[in-house]
Amino acid sequence: MNAASRFGNRAVLTVLGLVGLAVAVVAAWPLTGGAPWALADGIRNTAASAGLAPVVAAWIVAAVLAIVILLALVWVARRGRGRTRHAVEQPGLHITTGVVEDLVRDALRAAPDIVGVHASTHRRRGERVLLLRLQLRPRADVVQAAADVRAALADLDRAMGEALPVVAHLTTGVRTVLAHDRRVD
Repeated sequence: MNAASRFGNRAVLTVLGLVGLAVAVVAAWPLTGGAPWALADGIRNTAASAGLAPVVAAWIVAAVLAIVILLALVWVARRGRGRTRHAVEQPGLHITTGVVEDLVRDALRAAPDIVGVHASTHRRRGERVLLLRLQLRPRADVVQAAADVRAALADLDRAMGEALPVVAHLTTGVRTVLAHDRRVD
């Protein structure tokens, strides 16, 4: 889950929670004998013109609110299925993303322009996809780095016994600017 969808989830849940709280207050207020706002008077007038008692109208509003909350919960439950811990999961065989990250990092150890490797696995349309974030030095030879990554992924496929769908993201940043040269012993 990226930051945008996480923020979207939280925003939708906050709005739904506030709306649900407001509707619950408005729905419960007639049961106590008062009316909090002009909106409640409008709801009461509409219910009276429809021939509904205030208690029945309150139950209808509560039922609608329950349906909205249930749909929001279903939506949130379905949103959390992105990231997974295992890169390969077969009967009797579970390979974590950390193992894959270590294999790629070891294969790219000789690449001078690649400073860091981070891997994560996501489920996308029922299939596992490996996301590799590779940090390059500033002014790196991108063509050579891409060739090194292709070779590392070919080694990974041979080591894993199957070809994993991979998205490789080559990037630079503050960490790559401040990174020291590798020591040669």
